[in-house]
Amino acid sequence: MIFYAELGLKVDVVQVDDMATRVEEFLDALADLEEADPSIHDVDVTAALATGDVSATMYVRADDLADAGQKIVATVRAALHEIGDGTPGWEHVAQAMRQACMNVRAEGARELAGT
Repeated sequence: MIFYAELGLKVDVVQVDDMATRVEEFLDALADLEEADPSIHDVDVTAALATGDVSATMYVRADDLADAGQKIVATVRAALHEIGDGTPGWEHVAQAMRQACMNVRAEGARELAGT
């Protein structure tokens, strides 16, 4: 089944020298992961550079909603690591994100490219 997944993040803009560059690096990292993983497709990132609100979106092929949610969380975490950000305490953060700032829904008729 194909799911649309969106995950919101909050970046402390005071800690980031160039927010636009950082968002670009994050999108590039997500694109690298997309290229390596056929279960994710159409990754994108939107950001409010002044406030640090960042949203990562993608389509995920998964067996069920829980697996799709797990996939976006793992993919976002891997992308953050790829750009040099640490994720200490991620287990607690991931749980909070799943409850507060993640949207995952089935996309019944959508097919991933190349499938």
